[in-house]
Amino acid sequence: MNLFNSILTSVLIVILVWGAALFQSPDANALIQASPQPNKSITSNTIEPTSVDSNSTPAIKVNQQINIAGIRQNIAIADIHQLWQTFNDQAELHASLVVQPTKVFVLYSAMTNSFERADVTIGYDVKELKQHPNTYSIDTKNGDIILPEHPYTAAQLATAWEKIDYSKTVNFVLETHFLDNSGNATSTTMLVSYQ
Repeated sequence: MNLFNSILTSVLIVILVWGAALFQSPDANALIQASPQPNKSITSNTIEPTSVDSNSTPAIKVNQQINIAGIRQNIAIADIHQLWQTFNDQAELHASLVVQPTKVFVLYSAMTNSFERADVTIGYDVKELKQHPNTYSIDTKNGDIILPEHPYTAAQLATAWEKIDYSKTVNFVLETHFLDNSGNATSTTMLVSYQ
């Protein structure tokens, strides 16, 4: 699986998720509109399917500071494929990699009340780069893991987005895509943080 297929799968997942968020029942939409807007400022791919039990263990708490070096843009979620193209064209960023990257982060933050737009950051862990002028830090200490690290299909990833409690104020959603030595995504984890 190459990066282009990963990007294409991400685009499909985002469209499915945001479509589901936009077409929720009137009660859910009323809860979303009543939530205050946060003032704070992620590729996937189709991999061998695994079963995801929605009634499995409760969300796991994590505690880690993550520093991402990459690009950030406020975009309509439906246009994420354009941001992936911009990320792929960042020759200077990719040239500053000291080692083959082990993961790519996709961070969704500062989402609008309608969840149509967000600040989206795509990048690498700063530890894998020689230089990192555009660094974005997040603290995952209050995050809930929606998906533990594992290979997932596009449908399973879309279902995970539906597990987000949109009645709460979402600080950020972080997708981490783990890469093999060829740069292909092998597994994914997803985390959400609420205010």
